[in-house]
Amino acid sequence: IDLLFIDPKYLLFCSKEFLELRKLRSMFLVRRCAGKYFGTIENKLDCARKLLNKYNENDGGSDDGSGWTMCDRAAFVKHLYFAFFRMFELRRFLLGKDPIVRLATNSDERQYIMNIRDMANSSKKGD
Repeated sequence: IDLLFIDPKYLLFCSKEFLELRKLRSMFLVRRCAGKYFGTIENKLDCARKLLNKYNENDGGSDDGSGWTMCDRAAFVKHLYFAFFRMFELRRFLLGKDPIVRLATNSDERQYIMNIRDMANSSKKGD
């Protein structure tokens, strides 16, 4: 679905058929699509929760005193980032709007997501 809604200027190649399909893209936004968005959000939050539980139960094997390995910290942030991005897309979908796919640099949604990333990076530095 995402490819149908991304601005073609960000794609390397677009066939005539793809451009025709893109004109009909709103027809693909059906109830099942909303279910897929919800399922993705649920999955990503579940993955993030499992990482939290891992570190609530033990130190996770880190040597830096935080308890979190760099790999797990990156995975946790990525799961949250993707979950929130999909929540924003689902909200748009439920309001009858098209998905954006690529957030504007100055949008509130992008800033919110970037704050998640910054929060993880600052905790890594001990801030």
